[in-house]
Amino acid sequence: ELQTPIASIKAKIELLMDSDLAEKQLRTLAAMHDELERLAKINQALTLLAKLEHYELPPGASTDLSELVPATEAAFADLAELKHLRTTQQVAPGVRVPLDEALARLLLNNLFSNAIRHNVPGGELRVELTPAALQLDNTGRAPTAPASELFGRFKRGNASLDSIGIGLAIVKRISELYGHRVSYDYAEGWHRVRIGFGEEPGLPAAADNGSPPRY
Repeated sequence: ELQTPIASIKAKIELLMDSDLAEKQLRTLAAMHDELERLAKINQALTLLAKLEHYELPPGASTDLSELVPATEAAFADLAELKHLRTTQQVAPGVRVPLDEALARLLLNNLFSNAIRHNVPGGELRVELTPAALQLDNTGRAPTAPASELFGRFKRGNASLDSIGIGLAIVKRISELYGHRVSYDYAEGWHRVRIGFGEEPGLPAAADNGSPPRY
């Protein structure tokens, strides 16, 4: 219901931008086009979350994260290089967890995208996979929103970044579908997202002494 009119309005704006218009008019149209792009992204994200709310889990689905995590990191290598990030990974072999492969790819894409977007030029990204958990640590500025709110919809860790603030909400929902527990922490210039496999929701998050990750 929303995607079609958004696409139609965008197309009409693009046609107008190709017309003989004054510079001020072109700037106004460009701003309108950018806002529609953002609206389209929000619509797509909300549609995805709605689908996840009613997602039927394939029986017996599991994914080999020992293969998928390095493959995802390689797919994001160019973006990391643009920021001159130093990436390291420790991946245990044979880590297969209850998780549909399509959802696993979506989860990892959001994790790596966030870790790069919220990093600083010349920073670091560290990935660790064990049979118990997947953990991503990245350098970056402190979040402007409370850590407890970052898994909510439209909650951005840094309001100055170009983000609609829904990536961690998607990560949380996918994790919940399979009983995995996701947590976030920020300490001494490091963001940390950890997904504990098969942890019960009532269990406390993994202990953290507040120090940056050691490798």
